[in-house]
Amino acid sequence: MLATVFAVLGFASRFQTEKLIYIIRHGEKVDGDSDEGQLDVWNQCLSQKGWTRAYNLKSIMGLAGTPFRTPDYIFSANYAEPLECRDKNGFYRTQQTVSALADSAPGGLSLVVDNTTGFMPSICGLKWNPLAKKPYGELRMSQPEPFKNLSLDWANAQPEDPSSTCYPYDEGLNKTNDPLGSGMCCNEAAAGKMLAKLAEPGIDTILVAWESHNIQHLTAALGVPKAAITHWDGHNFDSVYVLKYDTSISLSSYDLTSVYQGFDTLGYPPAPAQHYLGPNTRCGAIYPTNYSADEFPLPNVISPTVGDDGKPEYTLNRAM
Repeated sequence: MLATVFAVLGFASRFQTEKLIYIIRHGEKVDGDSDEGQLDVWNQCLSQKGWTRAYNLKSIMGLAGTPFRTPDYIFSANYAEPLECRDKNGFYRTQQTVSALADSAPGGLSLVVDNTTGFMPSICGLKWNPLAKKPYGELRMSQPEPFKNLSLDWANAQPEDPSSTCYPYDEGLNKTNDPLGSGMCCNEAAAGKMLAKLAEPGIDTILVAWESHNIQHLTAALGVPKAAITHWDGHNFDSVYVLKYDTSISLSSYDLTSVYQGFDTLGYPPAPAQHYLGPNTRCGAIYPTNYSADEFPLPNVISPTVGDDGKPEYTLNRAM
């Protein structure tokens, strides 16, 4: 019995002294209808599925029976780029992803999300390597007007230095010689701020919502060997990177492969369970119904078929 008590006390002691940083990707994004002049998916805000994922964080972060501790502090990536979607609150999709968890509503943590860090050069006073500007802007010229030239014009106007090692998103960089490249940019400054926060008394667990490409740079800046960090798959929104530190804020261990939110498997990891029951496309608003709002009961929705335009079509039976 005494041995058991000591074992429990020993576990509790380790739990209290071990500090954690969780890194997640933002949630799923709106498709964007370019024919209607909307931004394409990769610059969009959260979709219905992404917002549902955001609210699901309230069910897993720190509750009994889940593998996650309650965050004491939350960071989100500030994109610092004019083409990125921001909602009516000024939130980028990274901040949207953690906003429900941070909110003061029931189940929330009543925390202010720190959106002062990011990866773009202006966030920490760096200058662009000019070789990054043209490919960075040209990649974004796939967007419809009036957005087509916005990013290229904006990038060209940013302070530059030919000796700079900052290539945002690794654009214009020879990635063969350095797979993680010099796209580090302000990820290093962000990591420094996160580790400084983790060192503060009462801050034992930090949650970070970041952009997928830059997660590799941030993780390296937080101390994980580059060789252990792989490119974040574009279809993966469920993984959680777990970085563990001792009380001196030295990285003691990390897990980049086996921890998941458990919200939507979609092959990450392969499993028969599908916990998200809503639409699986990157949709924004529900496709309009043929029925106007009225006093009749809600329609019964039958499984959708795919129309000629590739969008789902629903058969609706309205009770009279």
